Amino acid sequence: MKQLGKSWFLLLAITISWTATAEIYKWTDENGKVHFSDKQPTNKDAETLDEQALASRYSSYAQVAVKVLPYDASKNRKPDKLVIYTTTHCGYCAKARKYFAEKKIPYKEKNIETSKKYNREFKKFGGKGVPVLFWGKYKMTGFSVARFEKMYSKSV
Repeated sequence: MKQLGKSWFLLLAITISWTATAEIYKWTDENGKVHFSDKQPTNKDAETLDEQALASRYSSYAQVAVKVLPYDASKNRKPDKLVIYTTTHCGYCAKARKYFAEKKIPYKEKNIETSKKYNREFKKFGGKGVPVLFWGKYKMTGFSVARFEKMYSKSV
């Protein structure tokens, strides 16, 4: 009976690992319509997509919201300090980090996946998605270079 349980567990583990390594294919049909699938089409040339790159390029997180916070809402932050809440594999977080490095804008990164403390802070202010940026009396959810430059230039 123990052997049957081990065999079942092994089969389950193999099945899960097989599905986790599935590839994503992209191709265009005769009418110019783009298709995405986890199964390679038999009669079409399909491009194999990198899953991480796909997540950062085709994110559903397209809206960027900027709020002016009440002054006391930023009491645990230095008014001139830029703070960004991130996760490890977030494409918009990477875009923001790259932009800050290019423009030599100092910031403090708080990764909510690697720090329980930062995760608690994130939940406390009602964070739903990353990146979330705070500076002065501003809060930006998401990241857009144009929107950030417009708002940051007002505060510096």
